[in-house]
Amino acid sequence: MTLNSRRICAILAISTWPALNFLEDNWAEVVRRGPRSIFWVALYTALFAVAGLLAYRIAARRRPGGGGLVVGVCLATTVLVFSYSTLDSVRDWVLGDSLAWFTTPMAWVLVIGVAIALMYRFRRTTKLHDAAITFSLLAAGLAVARLIVEMVDYTPPPVEQAQGGLPADVPPRLPGLNVYYILLDAYAGRAALRDVAHFDNASFYEDLEQRGFRDVSTEHSNYLRTVLTLGGIFALDYPRTDDPSTWRSMKYTYPEIFDSGTPPALIRRLHAAGYTGWHSATPWGGCTHRYLHCLGDEFMLETDYVTRTFLAPTPLGRPLEILRANAEDAFESVETRLPLIEQDGRQKFVFVHLMDAHPPFQYDERCNKKWVKADDWNGWHKGLEHEYVDAINCSNKRVEHLIDFILSRHPNSIIVLQGDHGSAFTVEWDKPMAQWSKRSIAERASYLNIVLAPEDCRRWLDHPLGQINTARFVAACVEGRAPEYLPERTYMTTYSPGDEENVVRLAPSF
Repeated sequence: MTLNSRRICAILAISTWPALNFLEDNWAEVVRRGPRSIFWVALYTALFAVAGLLAYRIAARRRPGGGGLVVGVCLATTVLVFSYSTLDSVRDWVLGDSLAWFTTPMAWVLVIGVAIALMYRFRRTTKLHDAAITFSLLAAGLAVARLIVEMVDYTPPPVEQAQGGLPADVPPRLPGLNVYYILLDAYAGRAALRDVAHFDNASFYEDLEQRGFRDVSTEHSNYLRTVLTLGGIFALDYPRTDDPSTWRSMKYTYPEIFDSGTPPALIRRLHAAGYTGWHSATPWGGCTHRYLHCLGDEFMLETDYVTRTFLAPTPLGRPLEILRANAEDAFESVETRLPLIEQDGRQKFVFVHLMDAHPPFQYDERCNKKWVKADDWNGWHKGLEHEYVDAINCSNKRVEHLIDFILSRHPNSIIVLQGDHGSAFTVEWDKPMAQWSKRSIAERASYLNIVLAPEDCRRWLDHPLGQINTARFVAACVEGRAPEYLPERTYMTTYSPGDEENVVRLAPSF
């Protein structure tokens, strides 16, 4: 192989190296989501390779035998781009808050400057050029070998063989008894909206009561975090408790609960009753889970998930979160695709996850889209309560529109309108949980929970229910038997890193 051919191969090798490592680490996700999910990964790789080859061609034309430095530049660029998140962690570990002005971008620019200086200093050292070629070829070759091993050893989860993995071929208990579980993220109950946001949501409750809904909120959410509340809904049990042995387990948290070889308890019981599961979700958490079909735009949503995972270690990771459009509207996907999936005649379980009431508050009260900094997902800043109220009013309008759409097609449906937790304007996440005020706990634990059910199930809605027991009610209602409720519990967890990062506390009385 000539020197020119080795350099070209090295540029191609180092261009594909990050993608090969990514595929090896995420092969199960790629298989599950399909080849279209890596479209942007392949495109970015191809563009980088083309840029490298063009630079090499220009350098080789300018000086016969030139272009050796281009391989080193491509290698350095790849390492620098995909080590950005590592540099961020190192800067935080070494400096902490002592030099807050010295940001990660500044550190990254400094490292780039050092790399440029070293490359210029040794630009004529052919041994280093040869070393860069050898490293690029060996690194890509090793990545290819590891990917091949992963592909050969990969065994798809036994979804079809798992008990309850597929819907049973049984007739429905009642005609048209579809289930619509609508999760309104961060939608607080009456108490927090009144006491913290100074907003009376009574008209919304009255409108829903006229449609047959019942308010069954305990105002004591089972959890204060989405991943645990949703995990509990699908597990029909508490995924983590104050027992320390449960604190680090991800088995029953959301969305990891769908990655098991066994379907979540709620899905297993719905499948046994003949229900087909559909998921209409925001890009947060993905959509195409095992045991559920994606009701949204699968290409846009799942490609977005894989692409963001690929670019997460790079400087593009955070701007992509800020600039990316709302690729998936959970409500719209139900309204536009429901008529299509009804054609098979099976009973449907549709899980809808809407983020409209959650920071950053992207909609005004008329549901007009606002410009917001989209990465501020914990932006419960004092003074923004009015924006939260606007987002609630927008959600109310969209909810009522969706409900009327559903009931016009399936008047016997079970519909759950539920918040996973409340707001957090008074919660001081940086403090130990023992120092949280009862007012802040009550705010975060206040949640919406309104249920519409067929007449023969309404007798089991005679007392308030937490999110987990509400899911147990749904499963029992489709089965036509009395629910087996668990004791109501409210568990506290924090978002802040530190000694309590994975700790779960039983909330005090509030």
